[in-house]
Amino acid sequence: MPNTVQASTGDTVEATLHTITPIATDGRHNAFCGLVRWRDFYYVSYRSGDGHGVFPGGDIVIQRCHQDDIRWTPRRVDGPSWQQVARLSTPGDNRDPHLVADRDMLWCYFATYYPRWGTDGKWCLTNATHDYLTSIVQTSNGTTWSKPCQVFRPNYWLWSVVSVPSTRGDQAPVWYGAAYHTGDIYDEMYSLHLIRSESRIWWTHRAVMRWSTDFQTRKPSEPCLFAPRQNSLACLARLENGCLYGTATFPYQEWTWSHLRITLHAPSVFQAHGKVFVVARSRRDELPGYVPPKQKSTAKTTGDGRKIPHDSSDEDVKPSLLRPMDLYCTALWEVCCVDAHETRPTLRHLLTLPSWGDNSYAGTVWDADLQELLVAYYSMHERQPLPEETALVSPADVFLARVGLTVV
Repeated sequence: MPNTVQASTGDTVEATLHTITPIATDGRHNAFCGLVRWRDFYYVSYRSGDGHGVFPGGDIVIQRCHQDDIRWTPRRVDGPSWQQVARLSTPGDNRDPHLVADRDMLWCYFATYYPRWGTDGKWCLTNATHDYLTSIVQTSNGTTWSKPCQVFRPNYWLWSVVSVPSTRGDQAPVWYGAAYHTGDIYDEMYSLHLIRSESRIWWTHRAVMRWSTDFQTRKPSEPCLFAPRQNSLACLARLENGCLYGTATFPYQEWTWSHLRITLHAPSVFQAHGKVFVVARSRRDELPGYVPPKQKSTAKTTGDGRKIPHDSSDEDVKPSLLRPMDLYCTALWEVCCVDAHETRPTLRHLLTLPSWGDNSYAGTVWDADLQELLVAYYSMHERQPLPEETALVSPADVFLARVGLTVV
């Protein structure tokens, strides 16, 4: 049955999971996905490693599937056929590949952790064993890819990229990126930065979007940049608890931020039906209608083993905290009230995808022809049960979910 909520416009949004099919199930820890439609193919990117952590590291894998294979075989048990077109490897740990396309080129941005190369450089992280770089590869045909090229500064993680029309109407679109910085030897504060490019390779710094200024909203990261309307940018950014929502108007120098109470890790924003939606890793105990699991309480006894009487208000079952493996899920939300006069939107839950353990970090594409949302994400739900202590080194699989999203 579809999960139905009332949208901010008075319309009703219905989200229905149509199919979920595997993309990568080879027993490795496959994670951190990107998804894009370019020309006649869908491309998916992910990291393939031995575990979640930086050591011993992982490679970037890019696969593609013809759009007709997805569109005309929606009910195949084994799903569409994916073909590997690139495997990117460097001496470090490569992770979080994001795909971006224009008419002529397909690009993949990803980060690489390298062992610390020095202790007195301006960009080195404090008290860390690794530094990181953002790199880019590109292709004009989908199968032959360039070698990785560094973009922007060390220890600035270019997380998301969006194109906006040039203010000079006769020129090509301008690209803006949101990067997060985790501090250097002079400053341990996390910060979000807006950078700009016309080539997607050479970037210049435009604005500091957000400093980590207080305990509650410290360590902003994983900023997802999007353009809700002309001459306006918005951003959803991760916090450990809750998330940040920011907006700015051209020239995007001054940002206004709100702290939202719903946890969104690695948000992937898309727009459909004139509305804004996000897929992200969320906490199950923040979903509507959440009922905490219960466990038997230990009965009170006397020294000789007899139970101590208690009144009826003393329950025999008590709520228990979710284990880390059970805590997070991959969820779809509507970002309501995103308009010219609203700086603090609300989030309304639409759907939870099959997910468990280490999961989420989705790539999303809205297919207007199919009227479906395509989500590439990773999860361990088909590997249950797994011991808690092996969660981050256990196999994780990449899936493609097809979700119907209709406004009635």
